[in-house]
Amino acid sequence: MKLSDLEGKAAEIVRCYEYPKAAMLPLLWLVQQDQGYVSPEAEAWVGHRLGVSISHVREVVSFYNMFHTKPVGRRELRVCTSLPCVLRGAGDLLDRIKANLKISPGETTPGREVTLTEVECLCACEMAPMAQLDERFVGPLEVRPSTGSSRMRSWNPGNRNRRQSPNPSSARTGRCFPRASKIQAERGSKTTSPTADISPPGKLSLR
Repeated sequence: MKLSDLEGKAAEIVRCYEYPKAAMLPLLWLVQQDQGYVSPEAEAWVGHRLGVSISHVREVVSFYNMFHTKPVGRRELRVCTSLPCVLRGAGDLLDRIKANLKISPGETTPGREVTLTEVECLCACEMAPMAQLDERFVGPLEVRPSTGSSRMRSWNPGNRNRRQSPNPSSARTGRCFPRASKIQAERGSKTTSPTADISPPGKLSLR
């Protein structure tokens, strides 16, 4: 879809705000949901729609790690390495994931299945060590000191043991902000076999 095809949705979003520039985050999110990332062309488009400079839009895009400035994989795995997660073994967890996927943070697997990202904080310290797979929180993820094995499984909607964190709906933006999917959390399972399995589209399993 071309950026021009988003004009209608963009106009609806902007009308929800007293000041147009307040709609910048929703517009950037709209673009990324449609294009997969925020390109320089998209930054210019958003700036024109809101009457702000392209440099200001770039400042916002570069500030939030939820925005991508280049194409990414079909799935994104974001591993938290803030202090609470590090104290619970996030460093070993990230090393294991890097070894399994054979990529480093900021890189994408050859088949473009998964992009690995290291983030400072996901605001879910009670689940440390944890990660975010697309829009779903997963944790605590177990890391065995002796083997460094860990396991992350894609969320299974039929799993009765799943935990759900609050859906981030905002009274400030109401229906104008593109709503994210419900964030789900699932506790990691024990395993002694550190392997990586990228199975048919849409399913990621690290164990």
